[in-house]
Amino acid sequence: MYELRIYHINPGKLDLVVQRFEQHTFHIFERLGIQVVDFWVDCSGDDTLYYIVKWADKAEMDEKWGLFVDDAEWKAAYADSEKDGETVHTIENHLMERLAGAPQNWA
Repeated sequence: MYELRIYHINPGKLDLVVQRFEQHTFHIFERLGIQVVDFWVDCSGDDTLYYIVKWADKAEMDEKWGLFVDDAEWKAAYADSEKDGETVHTIENHLMERLAGAPQNWA
């Protein structure tokens, strides 16, 4: 199972959110066993960030997101990055299953 996460970021806050991912979030994900497949920012000028996480099943997703939101390092990094105002105004998530017949070597 895959989860597509789309972050709609408040104007002028994209660099701050990217920095938070690079300096904190990716490390926390790795420590907690959250497997990110890939990560993108929008090329059209929208302040939007996209990433896909691979999960064994919904139970694993629920467990690990619970660990993440309760993580002390995450809470500190989040609070620090939000001190001058909210960075992300909307988060979308979509659960997906890979099409069995799709080629395995697409990248």
